[in-house]
Amino acid sequence: MKTKLLLLFVLSVNAFGETLPPDAEALRAKRDAKIAEINQLYATALEKLMKKAMAEGNLETAKVLEAEIAKATPDPFFKPEEKYDNTVWAWGSGGEVSFSKGGRMTHSRWSGGGKWKMVGKEILITSPAGKDFKVLFQEDGTGIVTDPGGASTTLKKIN
Repeated sequence: MKTKLLLLFVLSVNAFGETLPPDAEALRAKRDAKIAEINQLYATALEKLMKKAMAEGNLETAKVLEAEIAKATPDPFFKPEEKYDNTVWAWGSGGEVSFSKGGRMTHSRWSGGGKWKMVGKEILITSPAGKDFKVLFQEDGTGIVTDPGGASTTLKKIN
């Protein structure tokens, strides 16, 4: 069983946005459906706890539970990439990066434009030279940019 789960994980992880084979895409869809089902069960149980906390007058606990419910049941119409459309960021090792709608991006130190897209909770950037970068955002909103060689820098939002 552990081997099957590891295989599912390996098949579903795709660091630079390459297209998965159809069999792997089907596995990912099944996984995503199960995760959504589990999240809904979790949210339903949390709602019961939240109602109990409210009935007992424990509003602080109710607020914490409400926030957890929101995490477990994201808005199905929210597109995470919209959060980054038309934003400008300071690239830690120098220059500025702009993410535009439609997956276009520019870096002030690159000649030509690159591409960006959301994959899960990460942004994948492809430079005009074809070099791929992965951006993972921290709780404070700072992005950690990693290139294929493992070197990293930061992204900090300007606007």
